Amino acid sequence: MLDIENCPYQYKSLQFCLLLNFSIILSVGFSAGIGIIFGFWPAKKAAELSPIEALRHE
Repeated sequence: MLDIENCPYQYKSLQFCLLLNFSIILSVGFSAGIGIIFGFWPAKKAAELSPIEALRHE
């Protein structure tokens, strides 16, 4: 069960602790998702090219 006394933030309300924890988790998850998507997409596109073709356009 959630205990308000263990809330490490200045405002000790259950709603604030839950909202702040949720927003931190959501922002980290969103950033990780964007990083994975926009890191994987160019890598996948590059992996489909032949090495000769890739060097020709460089």
